Amino acid sequence: MKKLIEKIRIAFKTPDIRKKILVTILILVVFRLLSVVPVPGVPTDVLDRFFKSPAGSFFNFVDIFTGGTLRNFSIISIGLGAYINASVIFQLLSMVVKKIEDLQKEGETGRRIINQWTRLLTVPLAALQSLGMYTVLKSVKPLSPVEIASIVCVMTAGAMLLMWLGELLTEDGIGNGISLLIMAGIVTSIPDSIGRGVFSGEEGRKGLIIISAMTVGIVVLLVILNEATRKVEVQFAHRIRG
Repeated sequence: MKKLIEKIRIAFKTPDIRKKILVTILILVVFRLLSVVPVPGVPTDVLDRFFKSPAGSFFNFVDIFTGGTLRNFSIISIGLGAYINASVIFQLLSMVVKKIEDLQKEGETGRRIINQWTRLLTVPLAALQSLGMYTVLKSVKPLSPVEIASIVCVMTAGAMLLMWLGELLTEDGIGNGISLLIMAGIVTSIPDSIGRGVFSGEEGRKGLIIISAMTVGIVVLLVILNEATRKVEVQFAHRIRG
């Protein structure tokens, strides 16, 4: 413990590392604040009752991976899915489109152009995903076309803001920003999930025990696979000197 505290103290004494740590903390705090800002016009009380009903069981499962943003129907509830999908699309296109493949080989300049295209593709994908979120609200409250358009615009803007925060975190923070934001969303939902599992009766506690056991088992398996070594016998030809 003392060694850990000493390392943290040394890290904060280094200006560059201190700046990266503070930027990371600040962006994660902003991310959590945005996750509780609901989309204007959405009846959060009715939505909360929907999530507690049997019809909302599937969305409760999805909500675990969004850090509670779906339950709040926050402006960033669609998360980084659109940006990740856009990145995957361009990675696949690089195998069949010669121009994109050439851009990847151009180094930093080519990657910058592809990143810009990825951001542009994220906008329509986020809009489509926002329309998909309408299916959640449709069963809760009928919406007018103006309200639907407003929700799509706000949630698309939220997705782009989240993408920008992820890129900013990658550039000025610690580690990969997109991965950190995804992890932060999952980790922050764990206490709430545990609480609901403990206080939701015998079935909830059984489910919590099963999920916990599976999580521990997966972690142990990953550690074993990561640390595993395979001894391969190597035979060398005898060198004959004449």
